[in-house]
Amino acid sequence: MRWRNRRVPEPSKPVAPNSSETQYLVTSGDGTAFAVCIEPEGMSYDFPPHERVLLTFRQRVPGVQHLELTHHKDALIIWRPGDTEVWATVADGPTEQIAGWAHIPAPWIDSNSEVTSPPPWSWPPPPPTQNDGSPG
Repeated sequence: MRWRNRRVPEPSKPVAPNSSETQYLVTSGDGTAFAVCIEPEGMSYDFPPHERVLLTFRQRVPGVQHLELTHHKDALIIWRPGDTEVWATVADGPTEQIAGWAHIPAPWIDSNSEVTSPPPWSWPPPPPTQNDGSPG
């Protein structure tokens, strides 16, 4: 497996009593090389043909976990929920965290993000301002 983030992984730790964990085993099925892309971080990991990867989603805040997956022939795009760590394990390798780092919170997604502006996808958009800063 080719990791684009080469930091030293944290050791796997047990799930806290107030968190939840979900696991998915992913493989291309037909021997095609594929990538797993995690959003909103934009992290992408390439896997060789016939590789299998176990993805573990650990939600740090209790609640209903909702994953959004988009499957393509050579890629799986995953939008992780807020406050959710994503870990990957391959058959011949260690378990490594690949997204959802507490020390790098995703703006507008993770609860410990310090961004105060509205998210770019909020609707309706704010009214336009004049050059003097007043609305309209």
